[in-house]
Amino acid sequence: MEMDEVYLEQPVLNNDQEITHKHIERVYAYEFYHQLRVAFGNSGYIINGEPVKSTNSIYYQTSKIPDFIIHKPGSHKNLAVIELKSAFNKNLVSFNKDVETALEFKSDLNYEISIFICFGNTALSEEAKDQLMRGFNLIIHHKSENQIQGFLYSPEKEALIQLHPNSQ
Repeated sequence: MEMDEVYLEQPVLNNDQEITHKHIERVYAYEFYHQLRVAFGNSGYIINGEPVKSTNSIYYQTSKIPDFIIHKPGSHKNLAVIELKSAFNKNLVSFNKDVETALEFKSDLNYEISIFICFGNTALSEEAKDQLMRGFNLIIHHKSENQIQGFLYSPEKEALIQLHPNSQ
């Protein structure tokens, strides 16, 4: 999956009419959604962004709405629940909401895996990683166009195992 730098850091004008760069979750999410749809092609799996509970009775079982789900509609083939956050978001309460969503979708709706994607070049704190590991099988930190870190949760070791530092 290739993503141009402009989707990671959006150029914006500040009040002094100077160009700065911001990590905007919605911009990243829309491009991620596009890339994911291309990657899944005609596999039969559907990618839904922020699924609305009122359109599907199965979601009445939960009060949570994840950023994305990957599933086969009309079946019980629920592949993944995905949450996205900017690395600049240091709000651990927000991370906790994402963890609770992942846990609920895995336990109540039988999603096979949960993925947390953090984008931007700010490092995740150890406290944030510890919190995220409670609910996610895979944590991906998309630092820049050419630098992606992956962490896989190992229940046996109760720790995150870093995948190849620049794996894509």
